[in-house]
Amino acid sequence: MAALKDDTVLRLLCHLAWLRDIVGSGPNQRTLGWARRVYNSAAHLQFRFVYPHQSQDRVAEPSQPVLAKAIETVVGAASDAIELLRGGAGAVGEGLALDVATARELCDALTVLLDTANKIGWGGVRAPKEDATLDRPLNPLQLLAAWRRRHGGGTQAGRHDASGSTAADEAKAELCKGIATALVANHSRVMRKVPTSASEAFHAAADAYLTVDVEEFGRAGGDQLIQRFAAQLIHAHIRRAR
Repeated sequence: MAALKDDTVLRLLCHLAWLRDIVGSGPNQRTLGWARRVYNSAAHLQFRFVYPHQSQDRVAEPSQPVLAKAIETVVGAASDAIELLRGGAGAVGEGLALDVATARELCDALTVLLDTANKIGWGGVRAPKEDATLDRPLNPLQLLAAWRRRHGGGTQAGRHDASGSTAADEAKAELCKGIATALVANHSRVMRKVPTSASEAFHAAADAYLTVDVEEFGRAGGDQLIQRFAAQLIHAHIRRAR
């Protein structure tokens, strides 16, 4: 069945182009906060390169190594630049200015990435455009869950497969599995016998998959009452974990 439209790669490239361009507006833009935004967006782009959600996001074999290197260079440079933001006694605020060499290195890496993507036609035709929703920190479990939902053929709302089921039917079936998993994670006596580290990992995976299932169910036009119930399961665990 036809996959749901997803232009995330193009939006990420547009956002990274915008982030690269604003640095030219003055030194006040070359901050740790700017580098953090670059890191988060570049890491999301790296995930989309490794786990493409759409066929148009796949990269031809000859271009894969050069694009992979360009993405990795940006992620690595940005990661090094924001090391001071990673906590500890010496943690600083995002308004701290980067040194000139670090900012230039990151800008140059971004330029190489954007030029490489443009040369091989990855993501489509782009123009610099801010999209703050792409600055969110990377959540690998949720990204993997979203990729799993699309991998092997996504659905399109309103369409029927050979068995007569619609996208809403399939999304509801997946949501029911997610709710069942969350109920086991949160309320099963069996979980009391599971080692703490394993229990935490299971809870994180259950929450991530259920979050994606709720989003997919909503996009497919599912019942809002069921969505609210599922969302409450997620929030209840988050509250207990705090």
